[in-house]
Amino acid sequence: ENSPKEVKDNVELWLSRLRPDAEFNVSAYVDCFLSENLVRSYISETGKGLTNPAATEAKEWMQREQDRKKEASISFDIRKKSDELSYLGMDMLAICAEGGKPSDGNPSLWKDAVSFRPVRNAVGHTGLLTQVAKNHLNVTFENIRARVKNLLASTK
Repeated sequence: ENSPKEVKDNVELWLSRLRPDAEFNVSAYVDCFLSENLVRSYISETGKGLTNPAATEAKEWMQREQDRKKEASISFDIRKKSDELSYLGMDMLAICAEGGKPSDGNPSLWKDAVSFRPVRNAVGHTGLLTQVAKNHLNVTFENIRARVKNLLASTK
């Protein structure tokens, strides 16, 4: 049987071991947040519309959020923007931004979204990432950033 001091010491030890990963995951989450919101900004700025599947998916996520808010007895707004773009993940955002999935070998946001998803999901579900996964996420963010710049430049 553990004494209260041993329990406290164990909890503090676990926290000290988790803290470095938590600190990285905060910056990794920022990369995910920036990546998706860069694409949202591009779509808004260029006036690109949603595809029918994207609009359907957004409505489903909007309804799920309303259901979860009701369960939690939350009446206040959660999101600054409650437009359909705010409810889409990187896959659908990429398709809307570029007009579909690529059929050639050219760079695309959709390919980045596919690459991004497993690590993004691990970050979103508070998983502990390997260093290779951390590097992958950062490189994918930089690729998304450059792709949005190229797309925007091509519309000017």
